[in-house]
Amino acid sequence: MATTRGLVSRRFELKPTEFRRIRQLIHGWAGIRMDDTKDALVFSRLAPHLRRLGLATFAQYLDVVAKDATERDTMVSSLTTHETSFFRDADAFAALRETVLAALRARRPSTGVQPRHVRVWCAAASDGQEAYSVAMLLHAELSPEAGWTHEVLATDISTKCVRHTQAGVYASAGNVPRAFAAQYLVSRAGGVQVGPILRSIVRATVHNLVHDALPPGSPFDLILCRNALIYLSAESRSVAQAKLVSALRPGGYLLLGRAESVGGWAHVRATRYLSLGVRQT
Repeated sequence: MATTRGLVSRRFELKPTEFRRIRQLIHGWAGIRMDDTKDALVFSRLAPHLRRLGLATFAQYLDVVAKDATERDTMVSSLTTHETSFFRDADAFAALRETVLAALRARRPSTGVQPRHVRVWCAAASDGQEAYSVAMLLHAELSPEAGWTHEVLATDISTKCVRHTQAGVYASAGNVPRAFAAQYLVSRAGGVQVGPILRSIVRATVHNLVHDALPPGSPFDLILCRNALIYLSAESRSVAQAKLVSALRPGGYLLLGRAESVGGWAHVRATRYLSLGVRQT
């Protein structure tokens, strides 16, 4: 709960002026809207970094993150949501299989694009489990034996998340179907690691959806950006929306989260939009 006195523990105090500064920084760097009720969350997530760095005040911490790009990335990563899992939301992957992949399979050379090469962008991809799930589905449904090739670009604002994606090591296979796990994952002590097929498909890089230019690989046949836009301010959301649509090939697909839609977007053109109910425009 926000108070005029700030938040105090036995060791640290988050003053209202410091909390306002953090809100300004996270909006400036990542476009994220953080209301004035989030002071307790900010305190709980950032206080461990003060202890790690041996700092006495949040003012000192803010001086550090203003000068140190690594600490800035750590701060942004700490204050953003990274909830993810393999094949998260079965309805979304059913929509991909039944609608998107079926349409790609029926694509003809007369469309003016390569008929058997598929490019996918997983934006705000967290630690990569979504991107690897999409890669499994692509490889299984649009097989190389039938002449298909695939590229999946996984991007996130967090360097830590991108490194996790590149490492491809996870605590468990989670919701991965047993046959997929056997084909695409390798068991290891304490979890699983993505196998060579997935590594050949997925590439991960740092990308800021609000401030960076379009990622390499555009235009994409399919873009997934699930449950990220809802955290942005209205101005930042508009910038991100325009970027997502610009990165799609005409007639491409955009998959959003349950709470997101393209209603009111000024940027929508020849794009098919999928939310989990499989609505199309």
